[in-house]
Amino acid sequence: MTADDPRIHLIVLFGGQSAEHDVSCTSATHVLRAANPSRYRITPVGISRDGRWMVADDAVAALMNGPAAIPDRLIASGTPTSLESLIAPGHTTVVVPLLHGPMGEDGTMQGLLELTNVAYVGSGVLASAVAMDKAMAKDLAAHHGLPQARHVSLRADRVHPGSADELIDTLGLPLFVKPANMGSSVGVSKAKDADQLRAAISLALAYDEWIVVEEAIVGREIEVAVLGGLQPEASLPGEVVPGAE
Repeated sequence: MTADDPRIHLIVLFGGQSAEHDVSCTSATHVLRAANPSRYRITPVGISRDGRWMVADDAVAALMNGPAAIPDRLIASGTPTSLESLIAPGHTTVVVPLLHGPMGEDGTMQGLLELTNVAYVGSGVLASAVAMDKAMAKDLAAHHGLPQARHVSLRADRVHPGSADELIDTLGLPLFVKPANMGSSVGVSKAKDADQLRAAISLALAYDEWIVVEEAIVGREIEVAVLGGLQPEASLPGEVVPGAE
């Protein structure tokens, strides 16, 4: 980066140490294709499954050839680097953390960036931590009277042979089972009978000691993004249309 480069240095973090490493590598592709290179000097940085930081050399080369050259899924490999070495004094740097799941989306990376005094995109430490933990987020929503699907949160040591039948008696069928501290896809199952529910519980417990079991809601899913703090701005509503159950 030259001293007279007026562009914002955009560090795109992807990969990470969670089970959602591959999902993050795909998310990074969409951001790289959408970012405007005339406004941003983009540095894609992959974090390996064992926590090593690397400038994604293949992605850097692809960026030079335009959005169409960027692969559908980035690879978290390349030249070793560190957050400190990526920050150039006198330049505006913004980090886009695209890490999914624990060790990235749960407030840990946000805390690191806060300590380093680097601007970043997304929720802060507390909001990230609460939102990552589905059991805690549901408790907080219930405390404030926000309507939500009926659910039960269970820790591994509370699961017993009769748990599936008890959950069906309480919540009915079908049910969704999720690891409490994971994203929206890995370890998530829809159960339509007791056998599927037992399998779903075992799968979710492979990713976290806490799981959330909730009733299925039949309806449309509408999302609204909110940006800002004291003077927040809301986006237009968008509908999420699932491609499968």
